Amino acid sequence: MKFFSARGLILLSIVSALSGCTKEAEPTPDIAVPVIKADCSPEAEAEVYYGQIKGKYESALSFMTGGKIAFRRIKTGSTLKTGDILMELDTADIKESFKTASARLDEAKSRLNFAKADYARQSSLFKDEIISKAKFEESSNNLEIALSFYKQAEASYRQSKNLTEYAVLRSPWDATVTEIYAEAGQVVSQGQPVMTIIKNGIFEAEFYVPENKLQNFAEGAAVSITLWAARDKTLNAVIGEISPKADKKTGSFKIRAEITDPPEFLRPGMTASIKAKPVNPAQNGCFVPSSAVYGENGGHRIWIFDNGAVRSKAVTAIKYENDRIKITGLGEDDLLAASGTHKLSENLRVRALFPEKEVYK
Repeated sequence: MKFFSARGLILLSIVSALSGCTKEAEPTPDIAVPVIKADCSPEAEAEVYYGQIKGKYESALSFMTGGKIAFRRIKTGSTLKTGDILMELDTADIKESFKTASARLDEAKSRLNFAKADYARQSSLFKDEIISKAKFEESSNNLEIALSFYKQAEASYRQSKNLTEYAVLRSPWDATVTEIYAEAGQVVSQGQPVMTIIKNGIFEAEFYVPENKLQNFAEGAAVSITLWAARDKTLNAVIGEISPKADKKTGSFKIRAEITDPPEFLRPGMTASIKAKPVNPAQNGCFVPSSAVYGENGGHRIWIFDNGAVRSKAVTAIKYENDRIKITGLGEDDLLAASGTHKLSENLRVRALFPEKEVYK
């Protein structure tokens, strides 16, 4: 009995010794802080503008002659091939004019042929001194008159033929119909727009910038475009046109950027966000949320997260922009508290809340 009691005492001593060597688990800090990295990339300087997608080549089509529209063979949204017939005018009157012009041309041709033959005959007789000079000159004048009449008739014929062709409106490009202004039965005048088309496959983003930002743009500079209809896709574009004068109403300048890789679903009028990196960027630095910066003794500071605790660090603010601030004095790999700066103190242990998951270090 004493043997077992001794062995029990030995085991109890070992357990007590082991329990004495075990440290208590460190408690999890109560304060949770959202932690982020500053945006120090060159793209961070880019500014966002809003605009619309436009066709680079957009044309309002019209007939080259007036008349009543007989047929409309397309509709808004129709996809066209070069040469497709879009509209036709009633050609009844035009055809009658063409018949008259054709008959006058035939008459003038016959008259000219007769005058040429008569001139040749009279010329031979005049050389043989059979007729007088006056008679010969009369045949020469008749030939000139017949030739002039023929030229007038030929011009009228060509004009009437052109009117027949002008009565048919065709597509000048592979294009898409965006708007229609006239319908069958409507009488239109020469040059009156009847529809608008845009050339397929070539699109631009049109946007406006204020005068104090104009120096940040140059023709040939690259911009990126995000569509409201497809926010997960980024399109590349190149600035091709900067208006030389400001808009009268807004005082801003129009810029058009051609999209280099337009997707099939792209349509005119879509809302676009244009992200443009300034041609002449400001001083290098990093962007952080305004909520991450706090003031102390007239300066600016942030809280750096390091090994489970926070420490204060002085920074210099060089640019204020909506809900973010551009600062210097921060490393690209530094982790900083994104908000809640008023709750923090030097070397305070905190739980770091990362964008995707909560991590405690």
